[in-house]
Amino acid sequence: MAQPIRRDDISSQIYNRFLERITSNEWPDGTKLPTEMQLAKEYGVSRSAIREALQRLRAIGMIESRQGVGSFVNTSSAIASLNTVLYSHSVNAQNIFELLEFRKLFEPHCVRLVAQQARDEDILSLKQFAPSLSELGQQKPKIKDLQKLTFEMDIDFHQQIVRLTKNSLFNLIYDVISSIRLSHIDYFINLRMDYAVILDEHNAIYEALKVRDGELASSLMYDHLVYILNQSYFLQDH
Repeated sequence: MAQPIRRDDISSQIYNRFLERITSNEWPDGTKLPTEMQLAKEYGVSRSAIREALQRLRAIGMIESRQGVGSFVNTSSAIASLNTVLYSHSVNAQNIFELLEFRKLFEPHCVRLVAQQARDEDILSLKQFAPSLSELGQQKPKIKDLQKLTFEMDIDFHQQIVRLTKNSLFNLIYDVISSIRLSHIDYFINLRMDYAVILDEHNAIYEALKVRDGELASSLMYDHLVYILNQSYFLQDH
């Protein structure tokens, strides 16, 4: 029997409930999931909330969709197995520190590679993930949750840079990092960082990439991740 769902951030709660059912083996590998309509009725929520939760599971490799058949649990893939293990560990200050220590070594190298080898059109495509706060502000009537949007855009920006390295191992590693952040989205949003600064720093990295200045882009990325690390600790302590 599904537990009652609070009315705040419904899709995240549904997503976590689904993950629990997968990691507890209530839904083992290969299980065909109920339809969106059946799940919506079971949890007493809208189909759109169910759909968003399923999309997040699909993005981290936990489920796969088969045309005309339905959605199935897919924990046999390497990325899904890693996510299953990582999901069972709570995010805390030490986890964040270790994650950012890795990222501040890894991502400056990635951004330098992108400056050296990515196609012009691929670099220009990063702009959609690096708007200024004023540019986002123009969309405010369409945006329900600016903080959540900027957090998700932050994940997309960093992940797309890693994808542009065209290194399959880098991509596998960063898919795991992104899924950790997405699966604990409420925790990270509640840190309430200064997203205006983060967006400005993304934009500066993008501008450095546009002119193929790999050293500047790398330095800006390192400073950006150090800022996030420092902010994380400051905000957790206050």
